[in-house]
Amino acid sequence: MENPFVNKVIIKEIEEKQDYLIGNLNVICLLLHNFYQKHLYEDASFHSYDIEEKVINKKNKRDIKEGLKALEEAFRWGQGNFSLESLNEAFIKDLAGKAEPKISPAYRTTSARIILGKHMPPQYGKIHLEMDNYIQNIKQILSGEGIRAKIEAAIYAHLHLVRIHPFVDGNGRTARTFQNIILKKARLPPPIIYAGERDDYFKHLDNAKISWQESKNQGDFNIGEGEREFYDYIAGKISASLDIILKKSRPRGFI
Repeated sequence: MENPFVNKVIIKEIEEKQDYLIGNLNVICLLLHNFYQKHLYEDASFHSYDIEEKVINKKNKRDIKEGLKALEEAFRWGQGNFSLESLNEAFIKDLAGKAEPKISPAYRTTSARIILGKHMPPQYGKIHLEMDNYIQNIKQILSGEGIRAKIEAAIYAHLHLVRIHPFVDGNGRTARTFQNIILKKARLPPPIIYAGERDDYFKHLDNAKISWQESKNQGDFNIGEGEREFYDYIAGKISASLDIILKKSRPRGFI
């Protein structure tokens, strides 16, 4: 891919932090690294649910518990079943069905209604073609080498599943879960988007979708300014998660 999506400075920072964590920590610190990364993924699932469902305003604790459990189970299932070879429409549908079990994981057959944002998803008649391109593009990006390929494939999976909006509900949760499955396979921590960042996140997401719409005639791998800002925004949050792990797992006295 000739035109990288994420700023090379952010990628370099992530590479340096990851190399240090994997190559320089002792056994105890590595165990702590794994422990804190696990908790970050649990936090990511909670906030992925919270950012759309607004947990603080929900009175039905059973719904919250079931929604969070569904996301955690979707993430675990995805880790065990995801590979470059297994990535197809059936995998995405199964993941969506586990992330949001209250709906059918079939593609929508009506126009999508988006409450937040200006970009409108493609008509339902175009979903199969869009999803086929989506899967092939992820595979192409993942076939690249190094951390960059994994990060860019993960963010691409997030952005464009939300853009296509193939399901009646649960598209955002499925997209963020799929992103985090790819990152976990690469031994990277997840980006965490807190409820207080909801408006900023949706603004970045909508700008990226509009930017894609404006530049789509240039090809899938020639991205506009709004898209690039979204890639940097999410990659920056991956780097911030690595900072948390470094702080908690590094040896005492390390500056």
